[in-house]
Amino acid sequence: IDMKSEAARRAAFLALLAQDAALERLVRRHGTLCYSRVRAA
Repeated sequence: IDMKSEAARRAAFLALLAQDAALERLVRRHGTLCYSRVRAA
């Protein structure tokens, strides 16, 4: 196994995971915000 490609693959995977987690957090925050606004209306 080429160490450089392995490291690049792991870095890309971690970046994808971090991006996914950030997106999920953003969606959840906006979702609860809209939900509470609908409930209050």
